[in-house]
Amino acid sequence: MYELSQAAAQDIEAILDRSIIDFGPIHTERYFESLSRCLGLLSENPGMGRAADETRPGYRRFGH
Repeated sequence: MYELSQAAAQDIEAILDRSIIDFGPIHTERYFESLSRCLGLLSENPGMGRAADETRPGYRRFGH
């Protein structure tokens, strides 16, 4: 299981709000479900993705 920071939760909420406008509620719900699965996968496998040391040493990135 994972826990988002308040800032991350707010970012996701803003993305979903915009997604509803641009793509509609069905697509937004599918995107959120996919994002939730991705975050769960990453929480179980923290070494996935690529190094993002240019952002901050030790950070990793995983496109979704």
